[in-house]
Amino acid sequence: MRRPDVLIENHGTIITVEPLTAKARAWINGNVSAEPWQWLGARLAVDPRCVEGLAGGLDEAGFRVSGRL
Repeated sequence: MRRPDVLIENHGTIITVEPLTAKARAWINGNVSAEPWQWLGARLAVDPRCVEGLAGGLDEAGFRVSGRL
């Protein structure tokens, strides 16, 4: 079984997206417009209304996404 490339966790008012591979991190940096303050360590804090589009883009790019929206 292939390990996930990205971990998504729902924290209620925000959702964190954590790239677990260098390729996933590069994809997020190249395809997601985010402010520096949105990065909480290795995790990107995302508004719940935007995460479905981000998760869909990751899926379309061939990344394995784990977690819950």
